[in-house]
Amino acid sequence: MSGLDDSTHENDPSSSSSLLFTFIPRGATFLDDGNVASNLAKWDVFASGLRMTRYRYNKHYHRLDAETFARDFFADAHVQSTFAVLDE
Repeated sequence: MSGLDDSTHENDPSSSSSLLFTFIPRGATFLDDGNVASNLAKWDVFASGLRMTRYRYNKHYHRLDAETFARDFFADAHVQSTFAVLDE
């Protein structure tokens, strides 16, 4: 085979060692917009306990491979240490 085989690279265990999700301390900046906050308040989104956390990541995921992204995200030790699980 000549050229790059993307499937081989994506399944390469050595490439997963570079996987890193980084917590971004400043949450949802779009909530600072008065219109957005007003509409969310109108729909009682804030009353239901809206909480948002942002992360950045350095691994390429195919846009249709949400299952792998979600599995990697929730398995990441850094995410687990910063992601707040809500109690009912």
